[in-house]
Amino acid sequence: MVGVEIGRLYRLARRGEIDTLVAFRLAQILLGLKACLESSEFERRVAELEAAVAHREPEHFRPKVVA
Repeated sequence: MVGVEIGRLYRLARRGEIDTLVAFRLAQILLGLKACLESSEFERRVAELEAAVAHREPEHFRPKVVA
């Protein structure tokens, strides 16, 4: 949704409905927000992976499959 809002700002600036400097400043705020959201999503996914790995049995306890 951040990208959609940046696109809206772009269109408003192109049509002259908002000052380009104001649009630029608002877009910078949105880009900062986007970075925070991506970072928190990344941290959540890493935590899920770490939890999944922690619950796996160690390799030496797994039965060996003989083909």
